[in-house]
Amino acid sequence: MTTGMQNELWQRIPAEVRPDVERLVRADRSIQAIRLMMEQATPAPALRECIELLQDLLDPPRVPSTVVLMCGPPGAGKTTHAKALERWGYVRLSIDEVVWERLGGRDAGVVLPQAEWDALKEEVRAEQRLRLVELIRDGRDVVVDYSFWSRAAREDYKTLVESHGARWQLLHLKADRATLERRIAARNLESGPNAVTLDAALFDRYLANFEEPVGEGETVIGASEA
Repeated sequence: MTTGMQNELWQRIPAEVRPDVERLVRADRSIQAIRLMMEQATPAPALRECIELLQDLLDPPRVPSTVVLMCGPPGAGKTTHAKALERWGYVRLSIDEVVWERLGGRDAGVVLPQAEWDALKEEVRAEQRLRLVELIRDGRDVVVDYSFWSRAAREDYKTLVESHGARWQLLHLKADRATLERRIAARNLESGPNAVTLDAALFDRYLANFEEPVGEGETVIGASEA
């Protein structure tokens, strides 16, 4: 049944009866709702029309999920911003937190050689990619708390999100090097899944490899806003 046909049937039900139909639907009393529509609509609708209208009332069109892709170097404030979205109901996907759990609460930057750390992160990333698709199908909003340092990775996830009928937002968090270094130094003194130790060599590698998004539909958030 098209939307136009559904509206036509709804208009054939007296206005004073429509709230009663809606109350029956909300109370999970579909049979009574169908009977009422068939009795009150003029001319009398077919059973199939009533059932299809009820399905529309019970299962209205979903608003597409929004998937926020966090982007920025270490210390830019990505996780702080992602946690704020989490408080608003977004599901947050974090590789660092899963790695922390799998290492029994140990700091990957301290206990793993770089190659093993990278391999573990890729394993978790693949798992969370599948989880992202499941969440989109469930109609959930998601924030992907990664660095998305390469344009190729950003385009890959945009395509993935769009292919499942969701919308993406690319948030680029920026800060100058001095601010990043100050934040990383403070974070290295902490312990926890979001305080993985970064030495100077690894920090330099991250900065050197980071491909800043330009003209990719990004929203830029500066250091004072992060």
